[in-house]
Amino acid sequence: MSGFSYASAALKAKDVTPQVTSKPRPYNKQAQSTSSTSEATSWTTNKDKSYSNNKDTNYNKVKSNYNNKNKDKDSSYANKNYNKKNYNSNREPLKHIIYGDSFVRLFGLIKSNKFLVKAFKGSTAKGLTRSANENRLWIEKHFKKQSEVENVIFGFGNVDVHLSYYYCKYTKGVELDYTTLADDYVKFVAELKASQSKESTTQFSILGVYPSSLEDENVRMSLFLYGALPEEIKDDVTDDDILLSNRQARVSLFNNALRDKCAEYEIQYIDMNEQLMNPDTMLLNDDFRDVADMNIHVVWETTLALYMERYELQFLKSLATPEFSNELKASLMEYLKTKPWANDEKNKHLTSVSLGNTKTEDGGEGGEGYEEK
Repeated sequence: MSGFSYASAALKAKDVTPQVTSKPRPYNKQAQSTSSTSEATSWTTNKDKSYSNNKDTNYNKVKSNYNNKNKDKDSSYANKNYNKKNYNSNREPLKHIIYGDSFVRLFGLIKSNKFLVKAFKGSTAKGLTRSANENRLWIEKHFKKQSEVENVIFGFGNVDVHLSYYYCKYTKGVELDYTTLADDYVKFVAELKASQSKESTTQFSILGVYPSSLEDENVRMSLFLYGALPEEIKDDVTDDDILLSNRQARVSLFNNALRDKCAEYEIQYIDMNEQLMNPDTMLLNDDFRDVADMNIHVVWETTLALYMERYELQFLKSLATPEFSNELKASLMEYLKTKPWANDEKNKHLTSVSLGNTKTEDGGEGGEGYEEK
């Protein structure tokens, strides 16, 4: 949405997700050849008379030397292109894809050449409902290239519920219609599903948004740190709008609409909120709450371990290495080192949390993670 951006100060201080990155086009040697030939022609036809007397001879010599020189360059470039094309064609096809906002980056802790996590930082479900949205177009183009995908998971909506609500209401004077938004979002996923052949067995899933992780007194400052509201407006947010019960009610409203629409289109809906939220306090459980009071993201490692226990996501275990529990523990310890100022009690709690049994009989093959070229 126009004018909305994240402030990097509040984002989680690590990025291990095998994200897709846009790369520059390869240097076009053929275009260079055309341009340089023109320059050579201009140079040879504008010399003094003494040179002009030998113009034909000298021009042909220059042209011959130039073409011979660039023939090797073009041949070399062609070989590079061939090798790159050959490499891509021999690469193991993707089996599992997750598209989402920054909240899906936690899945990138699993490294596998069969698995792609594409996180669009600051992206909204609202944006995906627009046909010209660049993230939507990217997903459509990328998905069309996949031929052997078993699981496609979408994880958008967290930005809409936790940040966009305030941005739209307090800077634009409008309120989001979460039921319509959920309908349109699921319809987009359903369109991708419908584009598959009748023989396709690809499982399409949508993740519900997370509960709010913030104490009431931290909401206004968090909105400012994430760039949802400027400093001069953040204090205009009413007490009702920062109240935890109202924030969790917006989460439930959106998730319930997602669940209903997913059922209509036979798309799998996955909701973790019963396990993530304390029913008595309505807060995110301490196992999943970040040590930073203003952080709206969940703790990656503990949340991922929980996801891996879900029957709908058992494929995650097949991708992880046999010692993945230990890897998660090490990752969490490294993250906590970046937060030395955090509450000691919170740190101690997270270091004692069990990360479950993520092992399978054989385990996954591991790898460096999949990166789209």
